[in-house]
Amino acid sequence: MDLVPHIRKRLEELLRGKYSDINLLNSSGGMGVIFKAMDTDLNVPRVIKVFPPGLALTEAARKRFLDEAQLQAGLSHANIVPVVNLLRDPQDPDFLAFIMPFISGESLADRLERSPTKPLGLEQTVSIMRQVLLALDHAHRQKIIHRDI
Repeated sequence: MDLVPHIRKRLEELLRGKYSDINLLNSSGGMGVIFKAMDTDLNVPRVIKVFPPGLALTEAARKRFLDEAQLQAGLSHANIVPVVNLLRDPQDPDFLAFIMPFISGESLADRLERSPTKPLGLEQTVSIMRQVLLALDHAHRQKIIHRDI
């Protein structure tokens, strides 16, 4: 069953008057379904990462999602997208989301998929890896280890 329409509808209900134009960006994230929305108060685009309903069955999974939001919110670095808000549904404790700034541009995964036969140049590769390593170094200095690296 495709839960994306249900999730989108629930977001629209919970965020009515605060966010508009809520649209799916990515439904294949391991720890979330990703939407893009417009923050109507600040007139800036945001990303809403919704905890996948199927994973919400365990308290440990919910705790990991909330921990991720809190840890990410506590980091301040140019190469780390901050969490700016946490959303909980008062009617459904398994419906959790966090809100982040929307960063425009192409993801590295999309770039590599778009041109699989055209590898990145050495200078571009070094630049990307430097940014990733600076972000990881900052997180590690805060005693945070990224699970997916």
